[in-house]
Amino acid sequence: MINLGLNRDLGTVIKSNADGNSHSVILKDLEPASVYHYRIAVNDKGNRRLSPPMSFDTTMNYMPPLANPHSDFTPSDKETKAVNFVVSKLGAHASGHALIMGGVDGKLAYELARQTRLIVTILEPDAQRAESLKQALAKTGVYGTRVTVMHVPGPKLPLGSCFANLVLSEYTLAGKNSPTTKKK
Repeated sequence: MINLGLNRDLGTVIKSNADGNSHSVILKDLEPASVYHYRIAVNDKGNRRLSPPMSFDTTMNYMPPLANPHSDFTPSDKETKAVNFVVSKLGAHASGHALIMGGVDGKLAYELARQTRLIVTILEPDAQRAESLKQALAKTGVYGTRVTVMHVPGPKLPLGSCFANLVLSEYTLAGKNSPTTKKK
């Protein structure tokens, strides 16, 4: 049983109908941007025991913010086709992390952020380009919330082996060689 309320008086009682040691309840119709107080009550061999008073809030929004269209970030046909392909395979509600190996102008990352729920990370080997990508994406409102740019000068990636569920290259899409590609 959970005693729940918007103040420490707790007012609402929600009971679990399950037997045994594992219980769950669904909290419905919670007010947004509110702090709830609660205590968990259990009957243990006929004795009612209460947890210490606890609280949680409903102010945290776990959905990434939407990226709105921006006039400086109109994608090319190749970028549009690439993102449409990703959306067709993963769905518009695709979530998780996308990794873009090398950024040309950031439009691919921006369009992924605009059309999906993916959090996008661009790994850029050129320090000046990484900085210009950060500044350009900051103007659109997606930098720091939906898109991150990391300057990674060497071949060793500073990420875990299972970091992304989508990996793309803006250099390849633009038909360009990466600045780290060795010339023969």
